[in-house]
Amino acid sequence: MSKLGTSRCALARLYLILLCLVPGVVSAEGSRSLYPVTYPSASVATGARANLDLQPGQKYVNRVNRQGFIYVYAQAGEYILLGSSNIGTESDYGGDVNVYNPQDFGTRGDETIPLTADFTCTGGSGAPGPHYFGPNVGSFRTRAAELAGPNSADGSATVSNGYLPCGYRAPVSGIYGVLFTRANNGGISGNVTTVPPSNNSVAGWEVAVRASASSLLDLDGRAHTFAFVGFTGGNNRPVFSTLYYVTNDGYRYQQDLRGLDPNGYALYANTFGFLDNNQPLYKTLRGDNALVSNLPPGITTQFADFPIFFSDIRPGAAAEAEAARVLNALGIPLAPPSPQISQVAFNGSLGGAVTSTGVGGTFSFNTTNTVSYQIVVSRDGVDFDPANPLNRVLTGIAFSGTHQVSWNGLDNSLTPFPASVTPYSYRAYGRNGEVHFPIIDAENNGNGTTVIGGGPTITRLNGANPGDSTVFYDDRGYVTSSGSQVGNLNGTLCPGPVPGAASQPASLDGTDSASVYRFWQNGGNANTDCRVSPVAGWGDAKAVNLWTYFLTPQFDEVLEIREFPVDVATTVAMPATAAPGSNVQGTFSFSNNGSDSSVGLISYSMNMSPGLTNVTFGNLPAGTAASYNSADGVVTLTGFATTLTAGQSYSGMIFSYTAPATGPVTVTTGIATAGGVADSVPANNNASAVTAIGAVDVATRITGIPATAAPGATISGQVIFSNAGPQDALDVSYTFSIGTPGNTPTNVQFSGLPAGVGASYNSATGEVTLTGMPATLAAGDILSIGFSYAAPGNGGASIAITSAISTSSEDAVSSNNNADVVTLVSSPPPPPPIDPSALPVPALPVPVLLLLVALLGGMGGSRLRRSRSRE
Repeated sequence: MSKLGTSRCALARLYLILLCLVPGVVSAEGSRSLYPVTYPSASVATGARANLDLQPGQKYVNRVNRQGFIYVYAQAGEYILLGSSNIGTESDYGGDVNVYNPQDFGTRGDETIPLTADFTCTGGSGAPGPHYFGPNVGSFRTRAAELAGPNSADGSATVSNGYLPCGYRAPVSGIYGVLFTRANNGGISGNVTTVPPSNNSVAGWEVAVRASASSLLDLDGRAHTFAFVGFTGGNNRPVFSTLYYVTNDGYRYQQDLRGLDPNGYALYANTFGFLDNNQPLYKTLRGDNALVSNLPPGITTQFADFPIFFSDIRPGAAAEAEAARVLNALGIPLAPPSPQISQVAFNGSLGGAVTSTGVGGTFSFNTTNTVSYQIVVSRDGVDFDPANPLNRVLTGIAFSGTHQVSWNGLDNSLTPFPASVTPYSYRAYGRNGEVHFPIIDAENNGNGTTVIGGGPTITRLNGANPGDSTVFYDDRGYVTSSGSQVGNLNGTLCPGPVPGAASQPASLDGTDSASVYRFWQNGGNANTDCRVSPVAGWGDAKAVNLWTYFLTPQFDEVLEIREFPVDVATTVAMPATAAPGSNVQGTFSFSNNGSDSSVGLISYSMNMSPGLTNVTFGNLPAGTAASYNSADGVVTLTGFATTLTAGQSYSGMIFSYTAPATGPVTVTTGIATAGGVADSVPANNNASAVTAIGAVDVATRITGIPATAAPGATISGQVIFSNAGPQDALDVSYTFSIGTPGNTPTNVQFSGLPAGVGASYNSATGEVTLTGMPATLAAGDILSIGFSYAAPGNGGASIAITSAISTSSEDAVSSNNNADVVTLVSSPPPPPPIDPSALPVPALPVPVLLLLVALLGGMGGSRLRRSRSRE
């Protein structure tokens, strides 16, 4: 580096030091982070303010409470500084700020608020202080004060235009909860230039951490939340805020809204977004109210799981070091791992990688450091676009371990892949860093003129390829696994073209989110289904899905689909679990996948568990009917054709019933040929599905553990706890052990822990103590804990790993509440016998060789003399 360059670097470092030392140069976290001095103009045409929503009891997608709850990490003795535009002694104000000491706040985004605060701006605290509170303390009334930030907690140091904050001296190190309260009166203007009081939200709010009561230096990166619930109070009030997210496996992402125009809305992030019978849906939800709370059967949503920061936490940013303290406290790694996929294979119904039309088979593969998978079967071997209706994309949950995924042989249009003499190509990927960014009830996304919108932009900040802004979405219509049709399959999500989705309604190959990629049709705020009110903005009453991830290198392979003359087939599917009294919906089908029309009579059959109530059938072909006999469970099918032409099918037929008090409920279907016509593939002539009845289905399993291992080998795996039931599981307890007393491994380590979870190992007993595990396990939630250990050095040892889960809720399936695997440490093979002739002759130094020659010569002379004397 040149002397000039060195001098410039030194000056830059000096300038940064001076920034920290000069009074008045401060930063803070809160509304000023969302609407900084550089925020777009206060004109409602170019930039608006979204208040922090404070309307508890209303839950977006049944998960996110409309009550903004802020978390902040502080070390013992540090000060938490607070400010609010709702604080004041005048009649229109009367708000407060509550602080709660570190504890379990329950479900993220839907926190359980403690009955009593440990500190308030109006009343202070009984903990050792000093604390700073009282009438009007923590109040700021102007935009200038919001931008300036707080003076020191004790008032000894000030900043220009600053205000006197509340100050709570943290009694212990940990993550505190902060709840702002509403003012007595006031509304929402959406104007960035003012911070008026509000009786349903808070316009200006601030949370800062400082080392002492006299300090002006904020420790940015400490404040965070798990769901940002905003309220602009109207439309044509676009928002341009930036938020920062961190996944549980350590990937960091930046979200720039770029003119999103909601009214009341929610932003949060988790691993899988929306679930269809406990598998990722990868679609947008269409609702009929502002909260998007009425969902089709089998559809659930994950809760808000990933921390959201208000300061830039990218590697090297000013707030990164303090954010690292938060991530360490949450158990989130500072650097993400690299995913891997291996041993990908397809096992068809005919053996090997061969199957028949409409039958499919099973994909198997191993993954490491992954959270999900993606398999794309290409129709032509060239186009692998997952959104292509002629291809088939399979996606789902896949943490580290061995996986098997069933494929029914259908494409994305739900029609069979045809037989072909040319094998079909498929690609498999593992994924990590997967993050979904739901956008709940945002009517508009820019206006296309003064505000282009079309975002948001999502940028990866660390790991492989930082700066990448690729995202994925699918706003087309679909059919759920339970048979509910949402919009038009692979067409519009709404019944018709109005309101219109983005001009590119789906991008499953990925699109650059820095571009205008998702500008949808503008409109009003009807808070109802688009069938009822097509003039509302397309995002109205919807939970818009958006996601990204990091892919492994692709794994390419082929499979074969053969043709048979006659192959009649049937399928049936319904949810794995259902709560007593709930409406359960399933689908069934009959088809001829063969190349010829079936000859002779075809018979159809269907049976359901007896004693069911409210059994109905829907989407039946014209002229057909189905009736259920409660006494014996037999379903009488009438009007179905006695012959089926090649490729003809009755698909998408629906049945429903009210779940009984106990289960399980079994549904079977059958199809058969007669008249001497043999079915070429009889294996698919019968099908069955089972639904377990219960409020929850908690389960555990252990993946990635080999049956045998060499002494000293590193063995790694994952223990998984989940709830596949329709409701949240209460009073959940978890147990986990690695080894048994007197037979425990060494170097036990844990990785990829869920946020806020800790794990410690007792090498004497083998027990793993888990802390921070949720007492309430949400429906569809999956907790994965990575672990590794060194196999004992002696052969013959066996290491048993066990896990268990229990709940006070009614568990639909108890057989999956325990898991155990055993690894046998093999004895090392005996060393091979030594062959003396194969031993190398050592090279000896010259003096040693001369000495040996002399000695041997002397010994030879002695023998000669003795021999001669005997003669």
